[in-house]
Amino acid sequence: MSVAFSSGFASHIEAMLEWRAGLGYAQTLVYPMQSFDRFCTAHRPGETFVSRELVTAWCEEGARVQWPAYKAHAIREFGKYLKMVDIDAFVLPAEWINQPARSLPHIFTDEELTTFFLAADSFTACPASPFREYTIPVVFRLMLGCGLRPQEARRLHRRDVDLDKAIVLIEQTKRNKDRRVPIDAG
Repeated sequence: MSVAFSSGFASHIEAMLEWRAGLGYAQTLVYPMQSFDRFCTAHRPGETFVSRELVTAWCEEGARVQWPAYKAHAIREFGKYLKMVDIDAFVLPAEWINQPARSLPHIFTDEELTTFFLAADSFTACPASPFREYTIPVVFRLMLGCGLRPQEARRLHRRDVDLDKAIVLIEQTKRNKDRRVPIDAG
């Protein structure tokens, strides 16, 4: 693990993150656990028990609109992990975590798509990113035409695209799976 933890929970946090990585989970808990570790180091340096008071104090500290649910999910997973390895800990009840309201997806009209791609096609050269004017239109068309997720498109390399077979290899997607996506040769 390349992230250093220093609180009384450091070894348990590292073990949980390694355990989750071994199961194929994305490393989404690293940042909130870094925040928890810093909080414990600054405000509860000798603490070695995950109590209800500690959990609520950390979740409320520096609260923003979406951050408390993000923190709450991370600390709930940490509490569940500690219980699993026979360490007594408070596990935040799932009912205490606000679920974000689901909104309906926006389906773009033909006119909106035309406007969007005209804007993507209008990018000019930039010294900091010399191929930007070529990359942006292609990436967005791949996302639309092949159903790629933004993270999948961002992680593509040249070696992942086989134009002869009209296939794009997407590696390490959800659940650490690889998949082959056909592209329209036209």
